[in-house]
Amino acid sequence: MNQLILEKYFSYNFKEEIEKLKENIKNGKVIKNFIFGDYILDENQKIIIDKIEDNGKSIIIKYTGDYITDLWEMANFWPKDTGLPMIIWLQSKTGNEKHGCRIKILTKYGDKVSFSQGFFTITVPEGKIIGNTVEITTRDIKLVKKFIDKNIDIILQYWNGEISTGDFSSLIQTIHKD
Repeated sequence: MNQLILEKYFSYNFKEEIEKLKENIKNGKVIKNFIFGDYILDENQKIIIDKIEDNGKSIIIKYTGDYITDLWEMANFWPKDTGLPMIIWLQSKTGNEKHGCRIKILTKYGDKVSFSQGFFTITVPEGKIIGNTVEITTRDIKLVKKFIDKNIDIILQYWNGEISTGDFSSLIQTIHKD
């Protein structure tokens, strides 16, 4: 059984999400496309929440199923870094993933992170879209794919742990709208 520990010192109010999760436990639902504070479960992953504990300092979610990615394990790159009109996240593999290289894209334009908006994923190098792109236009999805093509070597080096986040940042080739 896996567990996700959420420290209560976070300013984010988890009360509503915890109530939704408790309802899902009661109904025995499999949870997909989970975004909880700084944690995310991709659309093709599944978990079953077995128990939620509150020890006064932390909320502990015990679950079976796939590994939940902590967005803190991923580096974010803003529009000024990439030339894209939205924030993207990249990750070096940790060994816990059940997927290959991918980029997460915020489904909201600009440089303000809004976790309530959510994310979609593009696999690298295949370019498969996972999740709902919400307000991101087809034109801008093509722009993200162009960014991936232009930076494929360093994206894969970053994924494989061959270069650091700082190295990646200095090597990025920004993209420009046509």
